[in-house]
Amino acid sequence: MSAGNEADDLQPPALPPIAKDADDLRAIRQTVDDAAAVSATLWFSYIFVMFYIAVAAGAVTHPDLLLETPVKLPFLNIDLPLLVFFSLAPILFLIAHVYGAFRASKTQGATVS
Repeated sequence: MSAGNEADDLQPPALPPIAKDADDLRAIRQTVDDAAAVSATLWFSYIFVMFYIAVAAGAVTHPDLLLETPVKLPFLNIDLPLLVFFSLAPILFLIAHVYGAFRASKTQGATVS
């Protein structure tokens, strides 16, 4: 073997283009700040949906269940049939949860890469 071949084997591999920005701390901080703003908004909306459903479900009493009295939604002042509310509330909760988890994983992927 010649000395030229050994030197070629010891060279580090070429870095991807994104590695050029690795030392740019301002760009990294801006990316993390943007991701945190999106995550905070999603977190508050998720907490609001959970709280809204809990307040509406907590307002239902035993006589309301027995007589199937419509649920009066807080803030909206809409009377929703009891069965419709207890059918839609878990679906709405699951949709909010899945969307929040999806966006959180997407945001995590954006900050890691």
